[in-house]
Amino acid sequence: MKLVKMSLATAVLLGASAFAIDNVKVSGDAKLLYGSDNQDQAAASMKSDKMFGQDNSYVDTAFRLGVTGDLMKGVSFGAAGYAVSTLGLENNLVANTWTGAHDQATDDTAWMSELWLSGTVGKTTAKVGRMQLDTPLVFSETWSVAANTFDAAVLINQDLPDTALIGAWIGKSNGVDVNNVSASTTDRDAILRDGAVFGTFGSKGTYTVGAINNSLKFLTAQAWYYNVVNIADAYWLQADWDCKLVKDVKIGAQYANMNPKGMAIDPAVLNLANRDSSAYAVRVGYEGIKDLKISA
Repeated sequence: MKLVKMSLATAVLLGASAFAIDNVKVSGDAKLLYGSDNQDQAAASMKSDKMFGQDNSYVDTAFRLGVTGDLMKGVSFGAAGYAVSTLGLENNLVANTWTGAHDQATDDTAWMSELWLSGTVGKTTAKVGRMQLDTPLVFSETWSVAANTFDAAVLINQDLPDTALIGAWIGKSNGVDVNNVSASTTDRDAILRDGAVFGTFGSKGTYTVGAINNSLKFLTAQAWYYNVVNIADAYWLQADWDCKLVKDVKIGAQYANMNPKGMAIDPAVLNLANRDSSAYAVRVGYEGIKDLKISA
């Protein structure tokens, strides 16, 4: 099955060339991450808890290949694949992995991380398929060796002046979420499910709507609502102010709230309480020095 997935990525690349699809862009990268710590190991089977000891070290390599292009005016596509490997280093240098995407703890794994179509009519764009997402409370983690992605449908409209209206349905993901904790005990980033397998996001998927407004050129405001079916309602409010009263000063504020419902998850397992929770943040930054940004 993995060979079929990789063959599909190859077929997309070949097809882009054979049928003269416009604006074809091929991208890729390779990452090698190694880490170590000195946290105590409770298991009797562990031989060492020293920094750089095998039991306390982790490694991974990840290879990504992607392609985007235009099928016709207003219609574009994208595809990308990942492959991860420890290069066999778990046999002597490390005992853990960066990512939980491996089959059977450390086996090499490959998967199709993106495969989407996007169409634009006027000021409305629809994107459907497997993709990275970048919303405040549902997003792809890109800092680690491999990113999580989602099977989703996204609609963006910009008919209102200086305003973007967003609606999305998120059905599946290969990332760990509140209703799908990873079974792996060897990965350190806790982002991807075992084998990078795609499964239902949350209990029965998630609906989200958002609005981003920049009518006041010095202020960008956004508001989001999430209906995580059978699990929670969540809200996100954010404002970023380019303060003209003091030159080069930037001020931002965020507020988030989650209201559990239905309790499809087991609070005893995840140590959660069936009650509202909220968080807020304030940031002040200064960007008046060339090539330097300072914030608190």
